[in-house]
Amino acid sequence: MRIVALAPNDWDAPWMNRQNLLSRLARDHKIVYSNGIWASWHLGTTAYARAPYLGRFDIRDGVSVDRCSSWLMRIPRVRTLDQLAIQAACFRWRNRLARYPGPLVAYLFHPEYLPFLKRLRADYVVYHAYDLFRFMGPRGKYLEPAENSLLDIADLVIATSEETAADMRSRNNRRVEVLGNGVDLSRFPAGAAPPERPELANIPRPRIGYVGAINQKVDFELVLALAKRRPSWQFVFVGEIDNLRPGDAELIAALRACHNIHILDAVPQREVPGILLNLDVGLVCYRTLKWTLAGYPLKALEYLACGLPVVATNLPALQSFADVIAIAESADEWEKALAAAIAGRGNGNTASRVAMARANSWDTRVARLDSLLGEMVSQRAPAQPSSLHSRTRIVPS
Repeated sequence: MRIVALAPNDWDAPWMNRQNLLSRLARDHKIVYSNGIWASWHLGTTAYARAPYLGRFDIRDGVSVDRCSSWLMRIPRVRTLDQLAIQAACFRWRNRLARYPGPLVAYLFHPEYLPFLKRLRADYVVYHAYDLFRFMGPRGKYLEPAENSLLDIADLVIATSEETAADMRSRNNRRVEVLGNGVDLSRFPAGAAPPERPELANIPRPRIGYVGAINQKVDFELVLALAKRRPSWQFVFVGEIDNLRPGDAELIAALRACHNIHILDAVPQREVPGILLNLDVGLVCYRTLKWTLAGYPLKALEYLACGLPVVATNLPALQSFADVIAIAESADEWEKALAAAIAGRGNGNTASRVAMARANSWDTRVARLDSLLGEMVSQRAPAQPSSLHSRTRIVPS
């Protein structure tokens, strides 16, 4: 099987499920991974300035990672030029996989890549939704028609949580598979005693940590309230700040002003275990928004893999983890659960937390994904290579 996977995040971005899935699928399949191509609004950005002029493919974890050429650019307002750029990109990806046998699969992790399907001329289409996109502000409303088209077109639809799957079923009445996030146990040695991280050396204990993207899903108000209630507790946030709501910048400034709240830069994936093993409690402190409630936080499994006690927002995806994760809603519940975790009375123990992580490993997830892909191919002969228009379903341009 040959797979062109399109997702909005760089291959090296931390805390992404796409890399974990695709690097394991690449053991048996040939895969190209791309963020798509540049668009006119990227001009002047640092990322665009660093783009290779001719473009190239780097082999990362067995996957051909596309480093898009700086001259290959979408111009949506000029339809002819826009379509030519899309066609050139699809030609590059198909050509990269041309010498290998097997059907071609377009594997989309985001609705924004719908325009590439017509030119990619894949035999099969997979749509893998890792968020409830249509509830993510104004852009979510813009993406909803594209996602609706994908629900019509795709041969296989996958959601990261049951809530996202239920939403898509309600709109299309079709089969949607649920494939939660996983964890790589080999990267998270529970019970290990790594050297003190220099970023944490001057931060006293107890350290209550959050490692991941610091964005609008984080309940900054809750953290600020807890830090003021318990000035001896140290709250440590490690991650990139991005995609905030109005007013969040002011809240982050207030967090930085607290002596017991520490906001550190993101670290590469390989360094995440060293951070986690120097914490005392893992946080999943999300706001209860429609789209966050549909999430499946990968970080929770990584905390468990390190044996950390975990306190989390009441997310549906985590309710089955109640034996090893304390669920909290009000500030009083959060304070009580964190105090218990710090005192060694958190839900579960090191062994049970690691066992739960092991039961939800990436290897287990990928074995099921590979089975779903095989079932997809066996149930329908590939379309004619000329175009997906050979199906009764229509791919919008």
